[in-house]
Amino acid sequence: MFKKILLATVVFTFPFVVHADFVKGEQLFKEGNYSSAFSAFLPSADAGDARSQYYVGYLYYNGLGVSQNLKKAVEYLTASANKNNANAQSLLGYMYDRGEGVPLNKKKAIEFYQKAVEQQDATAMVNLSLAYYNGDGVLMDTQKAIELLSGVPTDELRPYVGRYLGEFYMATENEDKVEKAKDYLIQSAKVNDIPAFYLLGQIYEQQGDLNRAASYYTYAAANNYAPAQYVLASMYLAGSGVERSLITGHAWLEMAANQQYDPAKESLEELGRSMTLSQVEKARVEFNRIQRDIIKQVESPLVYEERQRQIEIANTPKQEPIIIRRRR
Repeated sequence: MFKKILLATVVFTFPFVVHADFVKGEQLFKEGNYSSAFSAFLPSADAGDARSQYYVGYLYYNGLGVSQNLKKAVEYLTASANKNNANAQSLLGYMYDRGEGVPLNKKKAIEFYQKAVEQQDATAMVNLSLAYYNGDGVLMDTQKAIELLSGVPTDELRPYVGRYLGEFYMATENEDKVEKAKDYLIQSAKVNDIPAFYLLGQIYEQQGDLNRAASYYTYAAANNYAPAQYVLASMYLAGSGVERSLITGHAWLEMAANQQYDPAKESLEELGRSMTLSQVEKARVEFNRIQRDIIKQVESPLVYEERQRQIEIANTPKQEPIIIRRRR
């Protein structure tokens, strides 16, 4: 379910003396002027500045401000990584992990991730934890995966961290795994990480709270998350947590199928064979209604639940204090 992530932003701590080209390049990079940034970084990179080498490699890798050239990206990133630049090590690990610009080599990917993790690189922490969770290049070790993710600073990559930790805890034998998983998933849901709502729906469904599960699936589905659309369709077809409706189930299946979600495409084809032409036409009307009135317009269940909680607090009668009088 989870994919390793590519670093999108970079943060550096600078020494007192910095190369003027690097400073100029970083400012241009932040402004999105990648072509000029590349030109500014290149002299410093060729002069051996590790930070500039990382940026040049990053721009070559993504084809930003310069034609994409994975061979050149590897050249500059390797030079930077050899000078112990954590960002370069993390990105090189990602490239070896996927076989991009280099032969696929999980062992080298793990080595580069580990070097970056030793410098507290958040992206490498996430990717190495996923490797341990999936047994991808290392022996599967869920506790090690949790340990790595727990070290990620709370202000970095939080949606991923909360979502992944929620999934990881559910795979453990910890007695409190469900509550821990929910706590982490709610952290991600609070910053509107859509897959987190889907995973919370799964937990509530497993606990038998089908109405609540449906509300979480609906929110994720309304935000175009295909797995949630597929599960919500199944709930409508079975009348589980929602009123049974062949028409609405078909409409949500079509939503997911349109996103090339294979389980939905197969189910939609099978369901269509059992429906009448009139039912299919009604499902088309329902599909259009969902597109118009539901997609991107459903309130977050977290917001709804918090509002209900505040209403309950406001309506709870206040108890008068009990005063005990002392005898004289």
